[in-house]
Amino acid sequence: MFASIKRIFKAALITVITVLFLMFAVSNHATIRLSLFPLPYSAEMPEFLFAIFCFALGLMVGWMAISLKLSKSQRMLKSEHKRVMALENEVNLQSVIPAQAGIHLSARASGDMDPGFRRDDK
Repeated sequence: MFASIKRIFKAALITVITVLFLMFAVSNHATIRLSLFPLPYSAEMPEFLFAIFCFALGLMVGWMAISLKLSKSQRMLKSEHKRVMALENEVNLQSVIPAQAGIHLSARASGDMDPGFRRDDK
């Protein structure tokens, strides 16, 4: 049910955007001449094509800027993830080594690790 509503909404949105684009194109059909002053090149195009070109260029520049920022954040996230994993491995090793040696963590905390060991603060 939700998929059909989503499809209908998507079709309606595309229809509205298409109608707005056509209205924009019809109302801005005059031809403009674009030239680069020091260079002898020039081009003539309808106003709406120039406006759409500028809009598309802005979208691409914005997308590139966001992509660069996200890639920097992803690199930082990856390095922090590696650091966290290394610290977790270190913690796991510290808890495994005493258990393998037959020393329980409760004995380690109380200071009774071996018979010859004495703590000065008892």
